[in-house]
Amino acid sequence: MRKLVALLSLTTVIFGTSTAWLAWRLYGNGASQDEVAMQTRPATSPLAASRHETDTTVNAANEGSAARPETKPGSAVAPASARAAGAASAADKNREVMLPIAQKFLARFDDPVQHAALIAETRNGLRRQYDPLRQKLKLDASTYNQLLDLLSEQSAQNQADYFRCLVDAGCNPNEFTGRQSAVDPDLEVAALLGPQRMDELRSYRESLGERDSVAQLRGRLTDANMLPDVQAEKLVTALADEETRYKKEITAQGSTPYGWGTPLGMLWYTKDGSSVDQQLSQAAAYSQRLRDRAATILTPQQLAIFAQMQDELLAMMTSYLRPAP
Repeated sequence: MRKLVALLSLTTVIFGTSTAWLAWRLYGNGASQDEVAMQTRPATSPLAASRHETDTTVNAANEGSAARPETKPGSAVAPASARAAGAASAADKNREVMLPIAQKFLARFDDPVQHAALIAETRNGLRRQYDPLRQKLKLDASTYNQLLDLLSEQSAQNQADYFRCLVDAGCNPNEFTGRQSAVDPDLEVAALLGPQRMDELRSYRESLGERDSVAQLRGRLTDANMLPDVQAEKLVTALADEETRYKKEITAQGSTPYGWGTPLGMLWYTKDGSSVDQQLSQAAAYSQRLRDRAATILTPQQLAIFAQMQDELLAMMTSYLRPAP
């Protein structure tokens, strides 16, 4: 599943929209269905999953967002039957919203001429994402181009597999775990890169979400407050480390971590019997952890912009969990 996420997280480049980002974050980076900023993992689609095989969320503002069972702030958790009905309704709504996107994608994927254009678009996006890795691994032009070719085809194929499930009324996209194949798709990549470089690739994939967030930060900073490459890499590492720490803590407590995100970043929380108020409080606490880690790396001016991004992310999550009537 982690490999599927890593491949699907790359689909950000396929759509060129926020929905694409979610798909990428879900599966291209090791995620699940709801990472596009919608609500997640029990509903795992490549357009909304969280990176590490845990529940995630996608924003309703993105083209594909899953509605979650309605829970009034501060109210008790609904009975199991009501929650099940709500989950089914959310799944139906998500399928309805995503269906036109899936059909359009599959039409391009299945047409030989359009398929080539789709792969080219995916490849261009991956090039932007993986150029820093190429420099780190010192890949020659031929090897790097082969790597992009393999990743582009894998990413598009995994996205197509998920969308075929979504358009098939007999397939439950919320239970989609990827195409079952006796051949590990990473074998070709490993054969190309070798064991050590393959480990580096896996590690790099794990931080793609943080890299996207840091890229957003750098885009907002002025020339006077620019974030140098070395400092940016330290921030990526710190944010990824904090996410890993949080998930381990939650898992050790016997709970399941859920994620909600946009290209600005990811917020993690649990929803084991918790109200919306509690979920938002947990997400805010996680956001504070990120701010505290960032404060050890960023200047006061840079940290102010990072905090602004976190505030925006929390506001979007609040709007998602508490949609206007």
